[in-house]
This record gives sequence, C-alpha cells and structure tokens, in this order.
Amino acid sequence: MSEGHLVLIVEDDAETADALQQIVSAEGWRSVIVDNRTDAVSRLQANKFCIVILDLQIKGDGNAIKGHTSHGKALLRQIRQLHQEHTGRAFWLPVVVVSGFASERAEAIEIMRDGAATLIEKPFKDRVIVEKLHAELERCGRDTHERCSRPPVSQPEPDGQVAIELPGSRDGRRTEVLVAGHTLSLPDSELRTLLELIAAHQSGKTVHKVALGHKKHQGFKAVSRLRLALKPALGSIDVITNDRHGEYGLTNAVVVRCCNAAKFGAVDDARIISLAETIEKSLK
Repeated sequence: MSEGHLVLIVEDDAETADALQQIVSAEGWRSVIVDNRTDAVSRLQANKFCIVILDLQIKGDGNAIKGHTSHGKALLRQIRQLHQEHTGRAFWLPVVVVSGFASERAEAIEIMRDGAATLIEKPFKDRVIVEKLHAELERCGRDTHERCSRPPVSQPEPDGQVAIELPGSRDGRRTEVLVAGHTLSLPDSELRTLLELIAAHQSGKTVHKVALGHKKHQGFKAVSRLRLALKPALGSIDVITNDRHGEYGLTNAVVVRCCNAAKFGAVDDARIISLAETIEKSLK
C-alpha cells in the first residue's frame, strides 16, 4: 500500500492540533505537528510536505509562552519564499489557513495576498477541513500522493467557459461560491460585488462603479478586493472587465450554472438576497 500525503500541521493549541491530526489520519495521510514558527521552518527544510495547515496565532519559537498572529503571518510569507513553485493555477505547496481571525476582511485580504490557498474559520467542521484539503491538493496537481514525488506540472489556464455556481451555503460569516470548480468563501462585501456583476451579466449589461459602492472623493476598492478573492480559483485569469467610464462587467467566458436563492436568506443583507433572487430567476 502506497503512503498517503504528508501534512504539516502548525497549531499551538494541543487539542486543536490533535483534532486536525485525527482528520488527516482518517484520510490515510501522515502528519507532523509543530506549535511554533521556528520549528515549522526547520521541518519544511527537512521534509517534503504535500500541504500545510497553518493556524495564524502561533508561537515564535519553542520557548515562547503565548502565540501571536504576527508569527503565523510571518511564517506564511516565509513558506512562500521557500516554496515559490507555481503551476499557473496554484502554488505547488498549498497552505490552508485555519484561524479565528479569518472572518475579518482586512486579515483575510492580507492572508490571501501573502499566498494562502484558502481560509477556514474557527470553529471548523471536520467535513469542511476534508473538503478544502482535497480541493487544494487537486487544484495544485497533487490529487494523488504519487504525483507529489514529481516536479510540479504547469497547468494551462482554462480556456472557454468559467463556470460559477451559487449554492448559498454559509461558512461562518462567509458564503460559499464555486468558481471554476473551486470553492471560495466570500465575505458579504465581495459577495455583493460578485452578485451585482452576475446579475448585470445575465441581462447583458454592465454595472457602474457607483452601483458597486463607489463614493466621490474616495478610493474605489470593491472590484480589486473581489479580484483578489477570486485569484485562488482563477490564478492570473481576469473575468472582470471595465472601461474608462467606470463600467464593470464579466467576460463572455463566465457561465452561471445555478443559484439557490433560498439559502441566501441566511445573509443579513437585503441587497444580496434580492440579487440572488434575480439571478435565480434569470436561470429558469
């Protein structure tokens, strides 16, 4: 029987680390647990891991008493420096961040910009961990452990259609959407921007930046934040168009497969609920 994936678990809470190890073991995978940044770097240099599960709030070294998110963020950046290989769609060594701070927009944007594959908010469900790990391993080309022993293979950018599905399932304070077969958990602000663009796209129109939240004399970051949120699924592909008049839309490659408007009722945002209903009607 061949060995399973080797997972590095960086978590300074012993109970949580044990729970993650049990989840990984149930998949037939091996794991190594460390509770601080220094030991994590040493392990990364000594072993060939297939994927990393990283809690942001960890200790700086083995002598530290208390953890801090600055150590987890620094480790994420260090991992990306040590493992820069990219397949064109994802980093060859994916880092799944598990954190109680993942629901905060500024934190989430910074983490994704620094190279995290995806975010999982604590407290987590076992099935969410399993689904995310499998999805990230498949996306980077490590769908089997045998593939991990080979050099990373460049994956061509998907041509033709980019499918978007809107199941409406909530993951903590975020809503799950499927983009090009990859599950993303979007905060309400980025979700609203995406739904505005999709609703316009379904009717063959574009959306002016004012309708997307732009206010005079203020910087406009809504679309930039959405592009960043979509990057883990699309890589360098940009499905958002814009012109000099401030009109934004989606490219013709985008195809919306489904929208479960009823599930969006759990979102505390009337505009999001209305947009989901509009999109669902357009698909009938």
